[in-house]
Order: sequence, then C-alpha cells, then structure tokens
Amino acid sequence: MAERTNNIDVDLSKLKAGGFIKELGKDLFSVRLRVPGGRMALSRLKKIVEVAEKYGGEFVHLSVRQSIELVHVDFKHINDVAEELGDVQQKVASCGARVRVPVACGGCEYNPKGLMDTQKSALEIDAKLFGIETGHHKFKVAFAGCPSDCPKSATNDVGFQGAVLPALDREACIGCGLCVKTCTVGAIAKREDDTPVFAPERCIYCGDCIKVCPSEAWKAEKSGYTVRIGGKWGRNPLVGTLYATFLP
Repeated sequence: MAERTNNIDVDLSKLKAGGFIKELGKDLFSVRLRVPGGRMALSRLKKIVEVAEKYGGEFVHLSVRQSIELVHVDFKHINDVAEELGDVQQKVASCGARVRVPVACGGCEYNPKGLMDTQKSALEIDAKLFGIETGHHKFKVAFAGCPSDCPKSATNDVGFQGAVLPALDREACIGCGLCVKTCTVGAIAKREDDTPVFAPERCIYCGDCIKVCPSEAWKAEKSGYTVRIGGKWGRNPLVGTLYATFLP
C-alpha cells in the first residue's frame, strides 16, 4: 500500500517490513527495535532514550514480544533514527510475513528455576533466522527456561521449554519426604518405608525435586528443551503440538 508522505510516494508495506509502522497521525511512525530475548544493554538503553527524546514522543512502548517501540517519529527523521541507533549497534526489528525476533525469559543465569540458557539460544536463533521471509505469515519463536513457561512458548510457532528428567539414587535417599511435598503434579509419592517412588508419566520435568533434595539423591538423568510446534496467539489461540523432548 502506497501513501503520500511529506509529498513523497511511500510504500508503507515495505516500511512496515523494516520495522517502521505507520501511526494514525499524519507522517508519524512507530519504530520497533530489535531486542532478542528481551535483554537490553544499558549503553544501548541510554542511547535509545536519547534518540526517543530527540525524535519521538513523550514515551516509548514495550511490546508484548519484548521489543521497544519509539512512537510519534516523523517520517523525515526515520533515517536519522536508524543511523543514530546504529552508533550502539541497535537495530530495527521487522514486521509482516517473516521470522520475528525471538522472545525469552532470563533462563538459568540468575533465575533459580531456570534450566536452560534461554538468552544464548535466543541470540543464536535471531542471528540465523531473523527477518527471513515466510511467504505466508509471521513466524514466532520463544524460549522458556522451565515449565512455568513465562514467555508463553507453547503458543508460538515454535516454542522451546527447559526440561530435566530426574533420577533417584536410592542409596543416597534419607527419606525426608521433601521431594514428595515439593512435587505439585503428583509425580512423586511416598512408600510405607518413607522412600519416594517416581511416576515419570506425570512428571513435567521442572527439576524442583532435584533442587530441594538435601542429600542430592535426585539427580538430572538428562536435560534439554521440550519443543512444541504450531502454536499461535490471536483470535483463535492454540497450544502447540509436542514435537521433541530434551533437545540439547
């Protein structure tokens, strides 16, 4: 779709594909920034504030998929915004039928429940796949560090969720029962002799039993990502189909 902006014929669809989204106001655009995994270096954040104050409105918008959007940017300043943000290697995101910026939680770096390095994974996928045209629809990827699934990975086109399969060393078990109390899905029960029994079919691979065990009797047999495909948001949300477990 073309529109006449500042007396220039502009292809709005191409601008949107490059992360410049037409607003309601005449000649005004939102500029969506590329923030893989939702992590923003302070040096970049300071520059974004500087550019937003210079060319944008009185606020920025934090999108649902962890991007930062500069609002009310006049068309004549679009190139200036992109150039000045480039001074700190901050890139503009994309829209339309292409691979979007992956979202992620904090992962295992500082979150006690994190099982996988989601930030590293998000950066790898962003570097390899970001912006590739799909030809039909936007393609969303998300990484969750554990089954709590804070980034809602299960409703993305491809969702990765940290998982660990626990295994019990019975000789090390002291029969304290903490694992039974901690397991909220009933995957661990207590026998008459106070030793735990594991029901793997009920396990959601959260690893809480491993973390709480005072004698380190519960150990990680294997870990990786649970992968779901075909999820979506929108008017008809859908949880993805389980595709793989413990993907490295």
